[in-house]
Amino acid sequence: LAPGTITTDTRVVLTNAVYFKASWMSQFDEYSTWSDEFTLPDGFVIEVPMMHQTESFPYYRGCGCTAVSLPYSDGQSSMLLLLPDGEIGELEGSLDPEDLRTIGQDLRNERISLAVPSFEFTSSFSLKETLEGMGMTNAFDSDLADFTGFTGHRDLYISAVIHKAFVKVDETGTEAAAATAVVMALAAAPPPPVIEVSFDRPFLFLVMDDLTGSILFMGRVADPSI
Repeated sequence: LAPGTITTDTRVVLTNAVYFKASWMSQFDEYSTWSDEFTLPDGFVIEVPMMHQTESFPYYRGCGCTAVSLPYSDGQSSMLLLLPDGEIGELEGSLDPEDLRTIGQDLRNERISLAVPSFEFTSSFSLKETLEGMGMTNAFDSDLADFTGFTGHRDLYISAVIHKAFVKVDETGTEAAAATAVVMALAAAPPPPVIEVSFDRPFLFLVMDDLTGSILFMGRVADPSI
């Protein structure tokens, strides 16, 4: 909470925290990360660390975007990356729960040559105006708020709702792990064609609970260098 959020008039602070930590099922090799171009929303091009790997991933094209799902090692969650066909604002404005259901249902494994920037950022913002715009108004009004369940008196109202999120994505996911494997195979038919997908411009990400389809975290990567 920023200085000034809590004052001598503050009587109650309610906090809620959600924490998620997982490693990729198919981790990126650190030696396959190198600087590459990323185009910012204003068209300016910067250099950022870009992770690369070629592997079989759930893939979908439609709903105004290219979607790639990166499973986590727990086998129960994944990060869904959405690269818009046009401007990211258009995708954000058009994407709805039905689109997400369609994307989730129609993901098909394809061999993908994938490039994704590593990123880490923290965001903090007030939800007061957003909640008021959604119709939650009385709770913020000192004359209309009714929280008698707390004190037995109508002497409380909500002065602030602050949301803060931290997200870090790197080669291992969010937890380091190591494994070595030697694989020998017989010569066979040529491998299937590789689809190249580079998240080299603003994109959306959603951390999903695959068992329920619930969205645990979601956000926009507009500048991985911040």
